[in-house]
Amino acid sequence: RSRALIEHQALSLNNTVDSVISGYIIALQNLARQPDIISMEPARQKPLLDSMAVSYPAMYLISTTDLTGMNISRSDSQQLTDYSDRLWFQEAVEGVGYSVQTLIGRSTGQPALVVATPIVDSTGQIIGVCMFASLLTEISGQVLTVEIGKTGYAYVVDDLDQLIAHPNLIPGSTELVN
Repeated sequence: RSRALIEHQALSLNNTVDSVISGYIIALQNLARQPDIISMEPARQKPLLDSMAVSYPAMYLISTTDLTGMNISRSDSQQLTDYSDRLWFQEAVEGVGYSVQTLIGRSTGQPALVVATPIVDSTGQIIGVCMFASLLTEISGQVLTVEIGKTGYAYVVDDLDQLIAHPNLIPGSTELVN
């Protein structure tokens, strides 16, 4: 009986996390299809990036990059940054429909979820990348409220088995409190 309850809680938690991330991916893909984003002109992109940041406050950064990985436009006030070394950028430039990566954000120094999708022009050519970064607090908040049995808890790892949410995770690091 308790095993079935734990399995049910784990499935429910997985569905919740998937639902949140799927909604973000759809929003990002829709953003990347907008003519002002496809223009690759910073002055046209910035208002859309800012608008998405207002609509999705958990996203601390929404930005576009060119094919070299250099920012074209950002929703925040940080300097334009080169993201060519990031897996999310590399996968999006290669044509993956969307890329999801957990990492320590360059802008915040905090554990983050980054999602990226290609920007494709009217001829089907990839001309850039559209991405967002979100602190893992929203997902962590959902995870950390789940109790498993009488003494257990839930935690989340990514597809590389990296810990991304845990009740004893020190904020801003990937280390656990003893």
